[in-house]
Order: sequence, then C-alpha cells, then structure tokens
Amino acid sequence: MESLRLTQINKGYRYLYGMALQIGGGSMVMKGLFATLSIILCCDGVAHALDGEQQRAQALLKEFCGRCHAVGKAGQSPHAYAPPFRHLGNDKLYDEDFSQRLREGLSTIHPDMPTFRFSQRDAEAVINYLRAIQTKTRR
Repeated sequence: MESLRLTQINKGYRYLYGMALQIGGGSMVMKGLFATLSIILCCDGVAHALDGEQQRAQALLKEFCGRCHAVGKAGQSPHAYAPPFRHLGNDKLYDEDFSQRLREGLSTIHPDMPTFRFSQRDAEAVINYLRAIQTKTRR
C-alpha cells in the first residue's frame, strides 16, 4: 500500500515538473508555484506513511481494541460509548503515566471493557502510533 502511495506521489510530481518545464520562459511566479506544489505533494504522502513500529501497534490495537474502538485515522467506533482513538488528544498521549497504565492494564468505569496489558515495547509503539493518527477536529 505504501508503494502505491509513493507511485501516486511520483506521478503527481512528474506531472507538476512537466508543467513547470512547459512554462519555459514564462513567469517565475508560476515556476515557483509549481515547485512549491510539487514539494507539498511529495511531503504530504511521506508524512502520513506509518513506520514498521506504528504498523505493529495498529495491528495490536485492532486485535485487542478494534471490536469497540475505531483504531485508525477514520471510521466510527463499533461501540457507541467507545471513543475513536484518533480523538484521544495530546493531553492523554503526552501524560507520563499513560505508558505505565498501558503496561499495568487500563482500568475504566465501563464494566464491558476488558483489561489488556502491553509490554513496555508495545506500550511505547502504541503511544507512537496514537500520536501519529490524532486529528484536530472531531467528526
């Protein structure tokens, strides 16, 4: 999937580069605009790609939490009272105790939420993944 995304980025970059070359002796402003757009297009795809650790964390969260929570960048949570993980917010994810709570098992007031315990390595990967998928607005 990542190689498909990179292929799309490369096609977009080549198109914009070709457009800039066609302008030739034209406006320097237009050349600069095409160059800027090509950089944005290229960097946008790279910024959203998950690294190996984040992919492992995503798989763990899907396995343990996915029956109730939306664990990705989009989608509704299957359980009405389970917030999508992309809306946890930075306050929780930068809380020093969050990693420890993941390792010891999160306790909650919801009786139907099971307790999962993560290794230190997995807890750090999960936090890294959750930070990567946070959105600024709730949908």
